Amino acid sequence: KPSPVENLEIKPTKVGNEKQCLDLTWTHRKPNAKKVFRVRHKADGDKNFSVLGDGLDTSSFLACGYDPMTQHIFAIDCYPVGSYKGYWSDPLVKEITTPQAEPLLGPQISNGSYLTTACNHGFRNITVLWNDVKKEAQNGIITHISFWVNGKFQQKNIFSRYSASLKITCGEVSLQLRAHNAAGFSLVPSTLIIPSVELEVPLVLHETFSVEVTREANLTTELHAVWQTPGEEEASAWGKATVFWCLGKWLKKQCTGPVYWAVAEPSQKYMNISADIIDATEFLFGISVEYKTTQKWSPIFWTSCLYDNRAVEVPAPSNLDLEADEEAIKTWWSPVLCSYQSRVKVDKYIVKWRKADAGENEFAEKAVDSSTSFYHIASLEAQTPYLVTVQSKSAYQLGEQTEWKKVMPLKKTNMGLFIASIVGSILSVAVVAVAIFLLIRYCYRHRRSMNMNVKAVEDLKSNSQNFSTPYCLLSKGTHESEFLFHPTAATFRGLARTTSLCDVICTHNAVTRNTKWGSHDETMATSNDLLIKQRSVIDFWQLRDILLQTFMQE
Repeated sequence: KPSPVENLEIKPTKVGNEKQCLDLTWTHRKPNAKKVFRVRHKADGDKNFSVLGDGLDTSSFLACGYDPMTQHIFAIDCYPVGSYKGYWSDPLVKEITTPQAEPLLGPQISNGSYLTTACNHGFRNITVLWNDVKKEAQNGIITHISFWVNGKFQQKNIFSRYSASLKITCGEVSLQLRAHNAAGFSLVPSTLIIPSVELEVPLVLHETFSVEVTREANLTTELHAVWQTPGEEEASAWGKATVFWCLGKWLKKQCTGPVYWAVAEPSQKYMNISADIIDATEFLFGISVEYKTTQKWSPIFWTSCLYDNRAVEVPAPSNLDLEADEEAIKTWWSPVLCSYQSRVKVDKYIVKWRKADAGENEFAEKAVDSSTSFYHIASLEAQTPYLVTVQSKSAYQLGEQTEWKKVMPLKKTNMGLFIASIVGSILSVAVVAVAIFLLIRYCYRHRRSMNMNVKAVEDLKSNSQNFSTPYCLLSKGTHESEFLFHPTAATFRGLARTTSLCDVICTHNAVTRNTKWGSHDETMATSNDLLIKQRSVIDFWQLRDILLQTFMQE
Protein backbone atom coordinates (compact mmCIF):
# COMPACT_ATOMS: atom_id res chain seq x y z
CA LYS A 1 0.00 0.00 0.00
CA PRO A 2 1.70 3.18 -1.16
CA SER A 3 1.80 6.32 0.87
CA PRO A 4 -0.91 8.91 -0.04
CA VAL A 5 -0.35 11.79 -2.45
CA GLU A 6 0.54 15.23 -1.11
CA ASN A 7 0.15 18.95 -1.85
CA LEU A 8 -3.10 18.77 -3.80
CA GLU A 9 -3.93 22.12 -5.38
CA ILE A 10 -7.06 23.01 -7.33
CA LYS A 11 -7.09 26.21 -9.42
CA PRO A 12 -10.00 27.56 -11.51
CA THR A 13 -9.06 28.18 -15.12
CA LYS A 14 -10.76 29.24 -18.35
CA VAL A 15 -10.60 26.92 -21.32
CA GLY A 16 -12.46 27.90 -24.49
CA ASN A 17 -16.21 28.08 -24.06
CA GLU A 18 -16.33 25.67 -21.15
CA LYS A 19 -18.43 26.76 -18.17
CA GLN A 20 -15.81 26.36 -15.43
CA CYS A 21 -12.57 24.32 -15.47
CA LEU A 22 -10.45 23.19 -12.48
CA ASP A 23 -6.74 22.38 -12.80
CA LEU A 24 -5.69 19.71 -10.24
CA THR A 25 -2.01 19.14 -9.38
CA TRP A 26 -0.33 17.04 -6.65
CA THR A 27 2.96 15.41 -5.57
CA HIS A 28 4.18 12.11 -4.02
CA ARG A 29 7.06 11.52 -1.61
CA LYS A 30 8.44 8.66 -3.77
CA PRO A 31 8.35 10.05 -7.27
CA ASN A 32 10.49 7.23 -8.70
CA ALA A 33 8.31 4.41 -7.47
CA LYS A 34 6.12 2.95 -10.18
CA LYS A 35 2.49 3.78 -9.55
CA VAL A 36 -0.66 5.11 -11.19
CA PHE A 37 -3.09 7.75 -9.94
CA ARG A 38 -6.90 7.91 -9.78
CA VAL A 39 -9.06 11.07 -9.68
CA ARG A 40 -12.56 10.86 -8.26
CA HIS A 41 -15.25 13.56 -7.93
CA LYS A 42 -18.40 14.14 -5.92
CA ALA A 43 -20.64 17.17 -6.32
CA ASP A 44 -22.41 18.78 -3.36
CA GLY A 45 -25.35 16.58 -2.50
CA ASP A 46 -24.05 13.40 -4.18
CA LYS A 47 -23.69 10.28 -2.02
CA ASN A 48 -20.89 8.50 -3.89
CA PHE A 49 -17.80 9.48 -5.81
CA SER A 50 -17.53 9.05 -9.55
CA VAL A 51 -14.21 8.28 -11.29
CA LEU A 52 -12.97 11.05 -13.58
CA GLY A 53 -9.56 9.58 -14.39
CA ASP A 54 -7.89 6.20 -13.71
CA GLY A 55 -4.45 4.77 -14.46
CA LEU A 56 -2.90 8.21 -14.71
CA ASP A 57 0.87 8.31 -14.79
CA THR A 58 1.06 12.11 -14.36
CA SER A 59 0.47 14.25 -11.29
CA SER A 60 -2.07 16.67 -12.86
CA PHE A 61 -5.61 16.59 -14.18
CA LEU A 62 -7.99 19.12 -15.85
CA ALA A 63 -11.69 18.81 -14.90
CA CYS A 64 -14.23 20.99 -16.80
CA GLY A 65 -17.94 21.66 -17.15
CA TYR A 66 -18.80 22.99 -13.73
CA ASP A 67 -21.23 25.80 -12.95
CA PRO A 68 -20.06 28.93 -11.14
CA MET A 69 -20.45 29.07 -7.39
CA THR A 70 -20.92 25.31 -6.99
CA GLN A 71 -19.24 23.03 -4.44
CA HIS A 72 -17.13 20.02 -5.49
CA ILE A 73 -15.10 17.35 -3.65
CA PHE A 74 -12.10 15.69 -5.27
CA ALA A 75 -10.23 12.59 -4.02
CA ILE A 76 -6.75 11.55 -5.33
CA ASP A 77 -5.15 8.16 -4.56
CA CYS A 78 -2.46 5.90 -6.10
CA TYR A 79 -1.81 2.18 -6.80
CA PRO A 80 1.51 0.28 -7.23
CA VAL A 81 2.35 -1.16 -10.64
CA GLY A 82 5.16 -3.24 -12.10
CA SER A 83 6.57 -6.13 -10.05
CA TYR A 84 4.65 -4.93 -7.03
CA LYS A 85 1.02 -5.59 -6.37
CA GLY A 86 -0.97 -4.30 -3.45
CA TYR A 87 -3.68 -1.86 -2.42
CA TRP A 88 -4.90 1.69 -3.14
CA SER A 89 -3.33 4.31 -0.98
CA ASP A 90 -5.39 6.41 1.38
CA PRO A 91 -7.09 9.18 -0.64
CA LEU A 92 -6.24 12.85 -0.33
CA VAL A 93 -9.60 14.69 -0.29
CA LYS A 94 -10.13 18.39 -0.93
CA GLU A 95 -13.25 20.53 -1.34
CA ILE A 96 -13.54 23.59 -3.54
CA THR A 97 -16.22 26.09 -4.61
CA THR A 98 -16.05 27.29 -8.18
CA PRO A 99 -15.73 31.06 -8.58
CA GLN A 100 -18.70 33.33 -9.33
CA ALA A 101 -19.55 34.55 -12.81
CA GLU A 102 -21.90 37.25 -14.04
CA PRO A 103 -25.58 36.30 -13.58
CA LEU A 104 -27.16 34.99 -16.74
CA LEU A 105 -30.55 36.68 -16.14
CA GLY A 106 -32.22 39.37 -14.12
CA PRO A 107 -34.73 38.65 -11.32
CA GLN A 108 -37.98 36.86 -12.07
CA ILE A 109 -40.78 39.33 -12.64
CA SER A 110 -44.29 39.28 -14.11
CA ASN A 111 -46.41 41.71 -16.10
CA GLY A 112 -48.41 43.83 -13.69
CA SER A 113 -45.98 43.27 -10.82
CA TYR A 114 -46.09 46.85 -9.57
CA LEU A 115 -48.07 49.34 -7.48
CA THR A 116 -48.56 53.02 -8.30
CA THR A 117 -49.73 56.21 -6.66
CA ALA A 118 -51.77 58.97 -8.31
CA CYS A 119 -50.06 61.52 -10.54
CA ASN A 120 -48.81 64.63 -8.74
CA HIS A 121 -47.30 67.49 -10.77
CA GLY A 122 -46.29 65.13 -13.55
CA PHE A 123 -44.69 62.45 -11.32
CA ARG A 124 -45.77 59.40 -9.30
CA ASN A 125 -44.24 56.78 -7.00
CA ILE A 126 -44.23 53.13 -7.98
CA THR A 127 -43.25 49.96 -6.14
CA VAL A 128 -41.84 47.10 -8.21
CA LEU A 129 -41.99 43.51 -6.88
CA TRP A 130 -39.99 40.48 -8.02
CA ASN A 131 -38.67 37.03 -7.09
CA ASP A 132 -35.13 35.64 -6.96
CA VAL A 133 -33.05 35.08 -10.06
CA LYS A 134 -33.47 31.49 -11.20
CA LYS A 135 -30.96 29.37 -9.32
CA GLU A 136 -29.27 28.04 -12.44
CA ALA A 137 -28.79 31.63 -13.69
CA GLN A 138 -27.40 33.20 -10.50
CA ASN A 139 -23.76 32.14 -11.03
CA GLY A 140 -22.98 33.27 -7.52
CA ILE A 141 -24.46 35.17 -4.61
CA ILE A 142 -26.85 37.92 -5.74
CA THR A 143 -26.04 41.06 -3.80
CA HIS A 144 -28.56 43.58 -5.20
CA ILE A 145 -30.78 44.61 -8.12
CA SER A 146 -30.14 47.75 -10.18
CA PHE A 147 -32.67 49.69 -12.27
CA TRP A 148 -32.60 51.40 -15.65
CA VAL A 149 -35.57 53.68 -16.45
CA ASN A 150 -36.01 54.26 -20.17
CA GLY A 151 -32.38 53.24 -20.64
CA LYS A 152 -30.95 55.46 -17.89
CA PHE A 153 -29.40 54.10 -14.70
CA GLN A 154 -31.25 55.03 -11.51
CA GLN A 155 -29.33 55.62 -8.29
CA LYS A 156 -31.64 57.42 -5.85
CA ASN A 157 -34.15 54.71 -5.06
CA ILE A 158 -35.30 52.72 -2.03
CA PHE A 159 -34.38 49.05 -2.45
CA SER A 160 -34.98 45.90 -0.49
CA ARG A 161 -34.24 42.35 -1.51
CA TYR A 162 -37.54 41.81 -3.30
CA SER A 163 -38.94 45.29 -3.98
CA ALA A 164 -37.95 48.81 -4.94
CA SER A 165 -39.65 52.21 -4.84
CA LEU A 166 -39.00 54.65 -7.66
CA LYS A 167 -40.22 58.11 -8.69
CA ILE A 168 -41.13 58.20 -12.37
CA THR A 169 -43.22 60.28 -14.76
CA CYS A 170 -46.96 59.70 -15.17
CA GLY A 171 -46.61 58.42 -18.73
CA GLU A 172 -45.53 54.99 -19.95
CA VAL A 173 -42.10 53.90 -18.68
CA SER A 174 -39.84 50.97 -19.55
CA LEU A 175 -37.90 49.40 -16.66
CA GLN A 176 -34.89 47.09 -16.85
CA LEU A 177 -33.81 45.11 -13.78
CA ARG A 178 -30.27 43.68 -13.59
CA ALA A 179 -28.98 41.26 -10.95
CA HIS A 180 -25.52 41.81 -9.44
CA ASN A 181 -22.99 39.51 -7.80
CA ALA A 182 -19.27 39.73 -7.07
CA ALA A 183 -18.41 39.01 -10.72
CA GLY A 184 -20.67 41.68 -12.27
CA PHE A 185 -24.26 42.21 -13.42
CA SER A 186 -26.55 40.23 -15.65
CA LEU A 187 -26.07 40.89 -19.35
CA VAL A 188 -29.69 39.94 -20.03
CA PRO A 189 -31.99 42.11 -17.88
CA SER A 190 -35.58 41.55 -16.83
CA THR A 191 -37.98 44.03 -18.47
CA LEU A 192 -41.21 45.49 -17.09
CA ILE A 193 -43.45 48.02 -18.88
CA ILE A 194 -45.23 50.45 -16.55
CA PRO A 195 -48.20 51.91 -18.49
CA SER A 196 -49.49 55.44 -18.02
CA VAL A 197 -51.11 56.26 -14.70
CA GLU A 198 -54.61 56.27 -16.27
CA LEU A 199 -54.56 52.45 -16.59
CA GLU A 200 -56.24 51.20 -13.42
CA VAL A 201 -57.58 48.00 -11.94
CA PRO A 202 -61.24 47.56 -13.06
CA LEU A 203 -63.81 48.42 -10.39
CA VAL A 204 -65.40 44.95 -10.58
CA LEU A 205 -62.15 43.47 -9.24
CA HIS A 206 -62.08 45.93 -6.34
CA GLU A 207 -65.57 44.77 -5.42
CA THR A 208 -65.32 41.00 -5.99
CA PHE A 209 -61.74 39.72 -5.78
CA SER A 210 -61.32 37.67 -2.61
CA VAL A 211 -59.55 34.58 -1.27
CA GLU A 212 -61.39 31.59 0.17
CA VAL A 213 -59.52 29.61 2.84
CA THR A 214 -60.09 26.02 3.92
CA ARG A 215 -58.66 25.20 7.35
CA GLU A 216 -58.01 22.02 9.29
CA ALA A 217 -57.03 22.43 12.94
CA ASN A 218 -56.31 26.14 12.34
CA LEU A 219 -53.91 25.28 9.51
CA THR A 220 -54.52 26.36 5.93
CA THR A 221 -55.09 23.37 3.68
CA GLU A 222 -56.55 25.00 0.54
CA LEU A 223 -56.58 28.46 -1.02
CA HIS A 224 -58.86 29.63 -3.83
CA ALA A 225 -58.92 33.07 -5.43
CA VAL A 226 -62.35 34.10 -6.73
CA TRP A 227 -63.52 37.15 -8.70
CA GLN A 228 -66.15 38.32 -11.16
CA THR A 229 -65.50 39.16 -14.81
CA PRO A 230 -66.94 42.39 -16.29
CA GLY A 231 -70.09 42.81 -18.36
CA GLU A 232 -70.26 42.15 -22.09
CA GLU A 233 -69.15 45.68 -23.04
CA GLU A 234 -65.98 45.53 -20.92
CA ALA A 235 -65.28 41.82 -21.45
CA SER A 236 -63.97 42.44 -24.96
CA ALA A 237 -61.29 44.76 -23.52
CA TRP A 238 -60.05 42.23 -20.94
CA GLY A 239 -57.26 39.76 -21.53
CA LYS A 240 -55.64 37.46 -19.02
CA ALA A 241 -55.47 38.02 -15.29
CA THR A 242 -52.55 37.39 -12.92
CA VAL A 243 -53.05 36.44 -9.28
CA PHE A 244 -50.19 37.49 -6.96
CA TRP A 245 -49.31 36.55 -3.39
CA CYS A 246 -46.43 37.33 -1.05
CA LEU A 247 -45.49 37.19 2.62
CA GLY A 248 -46.64 40.42 4.26
CA LYS A 249 -49.19 42.17 6.48
CA TRP A 250 -52.47 43.29 4.93
CA LEU A 251 -52.72 46.47 7.03
CA LYS A 252 -49.55 47.88 5.44
CA LYS A 253 -50.13 46.21 2.05
CA GLN A 254 -46.37 45.67 1.83
CA CYS A 255 -44.54 42.49 0.81
CA THR A 256 -41.73 41.33 3.09
CA GLY A 257 -40.70 38.39 0.90
CA PRO A 258 -40.59 37.41 -2.76
CA VAL A 259 -43.73 37.74 -4.85
CA TYR A 260 -45.31 34.70 -6.52
CA TRP A 261 -47.91 34.57 -9.25
CA ALA A 262 -50.10 32.44 -11.50
CA VAL A 263 -51.81 33.45 -14.76
CA ALA A 264 -55.54 32.91 -15.43
CA GLU A 265 -57.31 32.82 -18.77
CA PRO A 266 -59.72 35.67 -19.73
CA SER A 267 -62.90 33.72 -18.92
CA GLN A 268 -61.55 32.28 -15.68
CA LYS A 269 -63.12 33.41 -12.39
CA TYR A 270 -61.59 30.89 -10.00
CA MET A 271 -58.03 29.75 -9.28
CA ASN A 272 -56.49 27.24 -6.94
CA ILE A 273 -53.41 28.80 -5.31
CA SER A 274 -50.81 26.05 -5.11
CA ALA A 275 -48.46 27.27 -2.43
CA ASP A 276 -46.97 25.95 0.77
CA ILE A 277 -48.83 28.33 3.08
CA ILE A 278 -49.52 27.36 6.67
CA ASP A 279 -51.31 30.54 7.78
CA ALA A 280 -53.01 32.51 5.01
CA THR A 281 -53.39 35.60 7.21
CA GLU A 282 -49.62 36.12 6.97
CA PHE A 283 -49.83 36.64 3.20
CA LEU A 284 -51.11 39.29 0.81
CA PHE A 285 -53.20 38.33 -2.20
CA GLY A 286 -53.78 40.51 -5.26
CA ILE A 287 -54.73 40.57 -8.92
CA SER A 288 -53.74 42.41 -12.10
CA VAL A 289 -55.48 42.34 -15.47
CA GLU A 290 -54.35 42.72 -19.08
CA TYR A 291 -56.08 45.13 -21.48
CA LYS A 292 -56.28 43.64 -24.97
CA THR A 293 -56.30 46.91 -26.89
CA THR A 294 -52.97 48.09 -25.48
CA GLN A 295 -51.53 44.77 -24.26
CA LYS A 296 -50.61 46.58 -21.06
CA TRP A 297 -51.22 45.36 -17.52
CA SER A 298 -52.86 47.19 -14.64
CA PRO A 299 -51.13 47.52 -11.27
CA ILE A 300 -51.78 45.01 -8.50
CA PHE A 301 -54.89 45.36 -6.38
CA TRP A 302 -54.35 43.82 -2.92
CA THR A 303 -57.60 42.50 -1.47
CA SER A 304 -58.68 42.85 2.14
CA CYS A 305 -61.23 40.07 1.79
CA LEU A 306 -59.91 36.79 3.20
CA TYR A 307 -62.66 34.46 4.43
CA ASP A 308 -63.09 31.00 5.89
CA ASN A 309 -65.55 28.86 3.96
CA ARG A 310 -66.35 27.05 7.17
CA ALA A 311 -66.92 30.09 9.33
CA VAL A 312 -68.99 29.18 12.37
CA GLU A 313 -70.58 32.60 12.88
CA VAL A 314 -71.84 35.04 10.26
CA PRO A 315 -72.63 38.33 12.04
CA ALA A 316 -75.74 40.39 11.34
CA PRO A 317 -75.54 43.73 9.52
CA SER A 318 -75.51 46.81 11.73
CA ASN A 319 -77.24 50.21 11.86
CA LEU A 320 -80.63 49.14 10.52
CA ASP A 321 -82.53 52.29 9.54
CA LEU A 322 -86.18 52.53 8.39
CA GLU A 323 -88.14 55.36 6.80
CA ALA A 324 -91.88 55.38 6.23
CA ASP A 325 -92.98 55.91 2.63
CA GLU A 326 -96.37 55.93 0.88
CA GLU A 327 -97.63 52.37 1.37
CA ALA A 328 -93.95 51.33 1.57
CA ILE A 329 -90.86 51.26 3.79
CA LYS A 330 -87.33 52.36 2.84
CA THR A 331 -84.72 50.10 4.47
CA TRP A 332 -80.98 50.78 4.94
CA TRP A 333 -78.23 48.90 6.80
CA SER A 334 -74.44 48.80 7.20
CA PRO A 335 -73.00 45.71 5.49
CA VAL A 336 -70.70 43.13 7.07
CA LEU A 337 -67.22 43.80 5.70
CA CYS A 338 -65.02 40.92 4.60
CA SER A 339 -61.55 41.31 6.12
CA TYR A 340 -58.56 39.48 7.58
CA GLN A 341 -60.10 40.07 11.01
CA SER A 342 -63.67 38.92 10.39
CA ARG A 343 -62.76 36.25 7.81
CA VAL A 344 -66.42 36.17 6.79
CA LYS A 345 -67.87 36.91 3.37
CA VAL A 346 -71.60 37.67 3.16
CA ASP A 347 -73.15 36.50 -0.09
CA LYS A 348 -76.73 37.77 0.39
CA TYR A 349 -78.83 39.89 2.73
CA ILE A 350 -82.36 38.70 3.48
CA VAL A 351 -84.87 41.48 4.22
CA LYS A 352 -87.87 40.28 6.27
CA TRP A 353 -91.08 42.13 7.19
CA ARG A 354 -94.44 41.39 8.80
CA LYS A 355 -97.34 43.18 10.42
CA ALA A 356 -96.76 44.03 14.05
CA ASP A 357 -99.73 41.90 15.18
CA ALA A 358 -98.76 38.89 13.04
CA GLY A 359 -97.04 35.75 14.28
CA GLU A 360 -93.24 35.46 14.36
CA ASN A 361 -93.18 33.11 11.39
CA GLU A 362 -95.75 35.03 9.33
CA PHE A 363 -93.34 37.22 7.44
CA ALA A 364 -92.38 37.98 3.84
CA GLU A 365 -88.76 38.12 2.72
CA LYS A 366 -86.54 39.20 -0.14
CA ALA A 367 -82.89 38.23 -0.75
CA VAL A 368 -80.70 41.01 -2.16
CA ASP A 369 -77.08 40.92 -3.35
CA SER A 370 -74.35 41.74 -0.85
CA SER A 371 -73.18 44.65 -3.04
CA THR A 372 -76.25 46.67 -1.97
CA SER A 373 -77.33 47.94 1.45
CA PHE A 374 -80.83 49.26 0.60
CA TYR A 375 -84.22 47.77 -0.16
CA HIS A 376 -87.62 49.37 -0.82
CA ILE A 377 -90.46 47.30 0.64
CA ALA A 378 -93.55 48.15 -1.45
CA SER A 379 -97.27 47.27 -1.59
CA LEU A 380 -97.92 47.57 2.13
CA GLU A 381 -101.03 48.67 3.99
CA ALA A 382 -100.96 52.33 4.96
CA GLN A 383 -101.40 53.38 8.61
CA THR A 384 -100.53 49.82 9.69
CA PRO A 385 -97.51 49.08 11.94
CA TYR A 386 -94.89 46.73 10.45
CA LEU A 387 -91.78 45.04 11.84
CA VAL A 388 -88.59 44.75 9.73
CA THR A 389 -85.26 42.89 10.14
CA VAL A 390 -82.26 42.05 7.92
CA GLN A 391 -80.34 38.76 8.05
CA SER A 392 -76.86 37.91 6.69
CA LYS A 393 -76.15 34.84 4.57
CA SER A 394 -72.84 33.43 3.40
CA ALA A 395 -72.40 30.98 0.55
CA TYR A 396 -72.56 28.11 3.03
CA GLN A 397 -74.91 29.07 5.88
CA LEU A 398 -77.40 31.58 7.29
CA GLY A 399 -76.09 34.21 9.66
CA GLU A 400 -77.46 36.40 12.41
CA GLN A 401 -80.23 38.94 11.93
CA THR A 402 -80.85 42.41 13.37
CA GLU A 403 -83.49 43.14 15.97
CA TRP A 404 -86.98 43.76 14.61
CA LYS A 405 -87.77 47.47 14.19
CA LYS A 406 -91.25 48.99 13.91
CA VAL A 407 -92.44 51.54 11.33
CA MET A 408 -95.83 52.60 9.91
CA PRO A 409 -96.23 53.19 6.13
CA LEU A 410 -97.81 56.51 5.10
CA LYS A 411 -101.14 57.04 3.39
CA LYS A 412 -100.92 57.49 -0.36
CA THR A 413 -101.49 61.09 -1.48
CA ASN A 414 -103.75 62.24 -4.39
CA MET A 415 -101.25 62.95 -7.09
CA GLY A 416 -103.82 64.72 -9.32
CA LEU A 417 -104.53 67.44 -6.76
CA PHE A 418 -100.87 67.70 -5.92
CA ILE A 419 -99.88 68.26 -9.55
CA ALA A 420 -102.75 70.74 -10.08
CA SER A 421 -101.63 72.81 -7.10
CA ILE A 422 -98.08 72.90 -8.42
CA VAL A 423 -99.24 73.96 -11.91
CA GLY A 424 -101.49 76.69 -10.41
CA SER A 425 -98.62 78.05 -8.36
CA ILE A 426 -96.38 78.15 -11.43
CA LEU A 427 -99.04 80.00 -13.48
CA SER A 428 -99.58 82.55 -10.70
CA VAL A 429 -95.91 83.29 -10.54
CA ALA A 430 -95.80 83.63 -14.33
CA VAL A 431 -98.70 86.16 -14.37
CA VAL A 432 -97.06 88.29 -11.68
CA ALA A 433 -93.76 88.19 -13.56
CA VAL A 434 -95.43 89.32 -16.81
CA ALA A 435 -97.25 92.18 -15.04
CA ILE A 436 -94.02 93.41 -13.47
CA PHE A 437 -92.30 93.21 -16.84
CA LEU A 438 -95.01 95.27 -18.56
CA LEU A 439 -94.98 97.89 -15.79
CA ILE A 440 -91.22 98.26 -16.02
CA ARG A 441 -91.43 98.53 -19.80
CA TYR A 442 -94.12 101.27 -19.60
CA CYS A 443 -92.13 103.29 -17.06
CA TYR A 444 -88.98 102.95 -19.12
CA ARG A 445 -90.67 104.20 -22.29
CA HIS A 446 -92.40 107.08 -20.46
CA ARG A 447 -89.17 108.21 -18.86
CA ARG A 448 -87.39 107.98 -22.20
CA SER A 449 -90.11 110.16 -23.86
CA MET A 450 -89.78 112.82 -21.13
CA ASN A 451 -86.02 112.92 -21.53
CA MET A 452 -86.37 113.41 -25.29
CA ASN A 453 -88.86 116.27 -24.80
CA VAL A 454 -86.65 118.13 -22.34
CA LYS A 455 -83.70 117.73 -24.69
CA ALA A 456 -85.70 119.18 -27.58
CA VAL A 457 -86.56 122.33 -25.57
CA GLU A 458 -82.94 122.76 -24.52
CA ASP A 459 -81.92 122.46 -28.16
CA LEU A 460 -84.39 125.28 -29.00
CA LYS A 461 -82.66 127.47 -26.42
CA SER A 462 -79.14 126.67 -27.57
CA ASN A 463 -79.96 127.38 -31.23
CA SER A 464 -81.95 130.59 -30.70
CA GLN A 465 -78.91 132.64 -31.66
CA ASN A 466 -79.69 131.90 -35.35
CA PHE A 467 -82.40 134.56 -35.19
CA SER A 468 -81.88 138.26 -34.74
CA THR A 469 -85.30 138.74 -33.09
CA PRO A 470 -86.60 135.25 -32.17
CA TYR A 471 -90.40 135.34 -31.97
CA CYS A 472 -92.46 132.18 -32.16
CA LEU A 473 -96.12 131.26 -32.36
CA LEU A 474 -97.29 128.02 -30.68
CA SER A 475 -100.06 125.99 -32.22
CA LYS A 476 -101.42 122.42 -32.20
CA GLY A 477 -102.90 120.44 -35.05
CA THR A 478 -101.55 122.67 -37.83
CA HIS A 479 -100.93 121.48 -41.37
CA GLU A 480 -97.59 121.27 -43.08
CA SER A 481 -98.71 123.64 -45.93
CA GLU A 482 -99.21 126.53 -43.55
CA PHE A 483 -95.52 126.75 -42.58
CA LEU A 484 -94.02 128.87 -45.35
CA PHE A 485 -91.27 130.55 -43.37
CA HIS A 486 -87.64 131.44 -43.53
CA PRO A 487 -85.45 128.38 -44.20
CA THR A 488 -83.54 128.75 -40.95
CA ALA A 489 -86.70 128.01 -39.02
CA ALA A 490 -86.72 124.40 -40.25
CA THR A 491 -84.45 123.24 -37.43
CA PHE A 492 -86.78 124.52 -34.72
CA ARG A 493 -89.82 123.20 -36.50
CA GLY A 494 -88.37 119.70 -36.78
CA LEU A 495 -87.31 119.64 -33.13
CA ALA A 496 -90.70 120.76 -31.97
CA ARG A 497 -92.47 118.03 -33.95
CA THR A 498 -90.52 115.30 -32.19
CA THR A 499 -92.38 116.14 -29.01
CA SER A 500 -95.73 115.09 -30.49
CA LEU A 501 -97.29 117.95 -28.48
CA CYS A 502 -97.23 121.03 -30.71
CA ASP A 503 -95.61 122.80 -33.66
CA VAL A 504 -93.31 125.76 -33.19
CA ILE A 505 -93.56 128.42 -35.91
CA CYS A 506 -90.60 130.78 -36.02
CA THR A 507 -89.61 133.79 -38.17
CA HIS A 508 -87.13 136.72 -38.16
CA ASN A 509 -89.89 139.28 -37.79
CA ALA A 510 -92.42 139.80 -35.08
CA VAL A 511 -95.78 138.26 -35.72
CA THR A 512 -98.72 140.56 -34.98
CA ARG A 513 -102.47 140.44 -35.25
CA ASN A 514 -102.47 142.44 -38.49
CA THR A 515 -100.15 140.15 -40.52
CA LYS A 516 -101.16 137.55 -43.06
CA TRP A 517 -101.97 135.32 -40.11
CA GLY A 518 -105.11 137.25 -39.37
CA SER A 519 -107.64 134.56 -40.17
CA HIS A 520 -105.53 131.85 -38.59
CA ASP A 521 -105.10 133.91 -35.42
CA GLU A 522 -108.81 133.97 -34.94
CA THR A 523 -108.86 130.19 -34.93
CA MET A 524 -106.05 130.09 -32.45
CA ALA A 525 -107.89 132.45 -30.12
CA THR A 526 -111.01 130.32 -30.01
CA SER A 527 -109.46 126.84 -29.85
CA ASN A 528 -109.41 125.13 -26.46
CA ASP A 529 -106.57 122.85 -27.55
CA LEU A 530 -104.13 125.71 -27.92
CA LEU A 531 -101.55 126.20 -25.24
CA ILE A 532 -101.31 129.96 -26.12
CA LYS A 533 -104.79 131.46 -26.44
CA GLN A 534 -103.76 135.12 -26.87
CA ARG A 535 -103.22 136.86 -30.21
CA SER A 536 -100.20 138.77 -29.05
CA VAL A 537 -96.76 137.40 -29.72
CA ILE A 538 -94.32 136.09 -27.10
CA ASP A 539 -90.53 135.93 -27.12
CA PHE A 540 -88.46 132.77 -27.27
CA TRP A 541 -87.68 132.51 -23.52
CA GLN A 542 -91.37 132.69 -22.64
CA LEU A 543 -91.95 129.88 -25.14
CA ARG A 544 -89.31 127.76 -23.38
CA ASP A 545 -91.02 128.12 -19.99
CA ILE A 546 -94.42 127.30 -21.46
CA LEU A 547 -93.06 124.18 -23.16
CA LEU A 548 -91.35 122.96 -19.98
CA GLN A 549 -94.51 123.43 -17.96
CA THR A 550 -96.55 121.64 -20.64
CA PHE A 551 -94.16 118.63 -20.69
CA MET A 552 -94.24 118.30 -16.93
CA GLN A 553 -98.05 118.30 -16.92
CA GLU A 554 -98.07 115.65 -19.63
